[in-house]
Amino acid sequence: MASRLEAQVRHAEHFETVLRDINELYLEGGQSLKLGLTLFDAERSNIEEGWSAVRVLANDDDRAAKLCSSYPRVGAALLNMRVPPRERIQRSEAGLTAAQRLADRQAESRHLGDIAAAHVALGDTGRAFDYLQRQLEGAQAASDLGGQAAALGNLGNASMAERNPKKAADYYAQALSIYRELGLHRSEADALNNLGVAHKDLGEFETSRAYHNDALKISQEINYRRGQGQTLNNLAIVCRKTGDHQNAINICEQALSIFREIGDRLGEAQALWSLAKTNSELGHQAQAVSSGAAALLIFESLETRQASRVRDQLAAMQKQRESPVK
Repeated sequence: MASRLEAQVRHAEHFETVLRDINELYLEGGQSLKLGLTLFDAERSNIEEGWSAVRVLANDDDRAAKLCSSYPRVGAALLNMRVPPRERIQRSEAGLTAAQRLADRQAESRHLGDIAAAHVALGDTGRAFDYLQRQLEGAQAASDLGGQAAALGNLGNASMAERNPKKAADYYAQALSIYRELGLHRSEADALNNLGVAHKDLGEFETSRAYHNDALKISQEINYRRGQGQTLNNLAIVCRKTGDHQNAINICEQALSIFREIGDRLGEAQALWSLAKTNSELGHQAQAVSSGAAALLIFESLETRQASRVRDQLAAMQKQRESPVK
């Protein structure tokens, strides 16, 4: 029995390292990104087997508990794209329990943030705020500046979900200040992009555009492809809101190409939906319905909170297509 446990833990240790390395390749961008995606798909069954084993063993073995805590985090960039929110919650809750068993306050704080982010994706912001307060307190107790910035960014995301862009902008600005202090350029780009979204929702379009352009510049400099895609998609929305529809379509198509390149299904759905709304405003209802239907399929498969809203708006587009104004 002991030898079987040892074999399971060794297997899990190996594929935790594999996942960590693949995630790093993905984050490097360029050809490394594509290699990371290919390797992840090839090794996913072994990674899942290792994760499943340590999840069962975590209550009785410290090595297994450490792996149970680390698995959801070391592959976060890939897993957050490929795993639906409800499953992410289950994984992070197991990681949280393991981190608490090991008295690892820093890991505990990060798991709390991941659980909250998944609840935001599901539209359950009330529960998300409970977890985020615990995340921020845990990061402060662990003197984890990066964790505090992550918590502030997550609080901003939850505030945006509750349609409070002014409060969100304040959280994002605090996070941005910390990321700049720590020299974390990828996170700095994300914070700038988020600030752009918040100011767009406040109707401050030129300020929004400036933040997005700053975010895009950093993302391009560090070859952060997902950041480029997200920022381009948000810039496209600003263009649409200010009446520059053709530029919005061109920019959105660039974003869509990036999201498909990196396998970001949520980003792909968001870009498709942005294209749908822009084409609808231009009166191109056939194109709008086509892009919107493709977006809805992805939103539904990912169990996102956008699915219901997109479904209703798509129905209106379809009705308008069938009964055009004469």
